[in-house]
Amino acid sequence: MAANNNRSVAIDWGNTRLKVGVFEHGILQKVAHLLDAQSLYDFVHQAGALKAVLMATQNLTPEILPTLQSILPTLHVESNTPLPIGNLYETPHTLGTDRLAAAVGAWAMYSKTACLIIDAGTCITLDFLNAEGVFEGGNITLGLAMRFKALHTFTAKLPLVGTNDFVKNTITGNNTRQAIYNGVLNGIVAELAYTIEAYRHIHPTIKVLLCGGDADFLATLLKYPTTVQAHLSLIGLYYILNFSSSS
Repeated sequence: MAANNNRSVAIDWGNTRLKVGVFEHGILQKVAHLLDAQSLYDFVHQAGALKAVLMATQNLTPEILPTLQSILPTLHVESNTPLPIGNLYETPHTLGTDRLAAAVGAWAMYSKTACLIIDAGTCITLDFLNAEGVFEGGNITLGLAMRFKALHTFTAKLPLVGTNDFVKNTITGNNTRQAIYNGVLNGIVAELAYTIEAYRHIHPTIKVLLCGGDADFLATLLKYPTTVQAHLSLIGLYYILNFSSSS
């Protein structure tokens, strides 16, 4: 396929998922979930894009980036990549690029609005972007699956429970599986509610954004106004690519 000057590919290679978005004229046209590097190369070949941007939260094998760059120019987002937002994080070299990409996506969609970005993936990150477009930092905690697996792995008899085990959580569990489900779900909801309330006290008009694989599920449990933006990181990657190209 011939390259389209207005088409770009954004690649989000997370800890558990490989997600790719195709943008045309700044609009996200297509999202694909891929299995491995070869499926990524095939996808990029077929996309007909002029350029790509890659973000990885896992250690990629050495050949992946050169192979992508042999197909089309690919920006690898790292801690020193120029960004369209400010960054007050004290150790930027340790800051996950997925957190930055989501913050850039929030700024692109809700400029001049303070945002609390809750990324519910393998880990749950809660990050604050102020109304001036400056990333101030945030917190990291265990994700849903990680909590369930930890209870099963580090005990002798507790079973492995998942989010599909029960229809709803309750205050009191009357069996072990329900008790685990309640403990994990109620604990996460309490953590998120505390953080949301603390930020709302300081920033009454703050926008609470949910992204990541468990975003839709957690949104049903929270009593605060939230907006699920499933592709926030892909949008952020697209704006990082454009900013880098123009700077």
